[in-house]
Amino acid sequence: MFNFKDPKVLHILETVLWSFIWMIVALAWNWFIDSILVPLMNKFAFLWIIWYLIYAVVITILAVFVITSYVHLIWKIEKKEWKE
Repeated sequence: MFNFKDPKVLHILETVLWSFIWMIVALAWNWFIDSILVPLMNKFAFLWIIWYLIYAVVITILAVFVITSYVHLIWKIEKKEWKE
């Protein structure tokens, strides 16, 4: 199915692996930030709604950025293959 000796395939696999690792790092930071904000939000209940709204918007923007980056990378690889 995949030729793992092809440098282009290896580059895509490496990119996906690093993205997964950075997602784990982002989750760790998310838990850290939540642990700081929970005491504040217990005093101000309305902040939960605002916090999760901001969080959802930021994560959505990051997801769109990552997906468009992957699509751009694949287009560059395919364009290079057609020239060769």
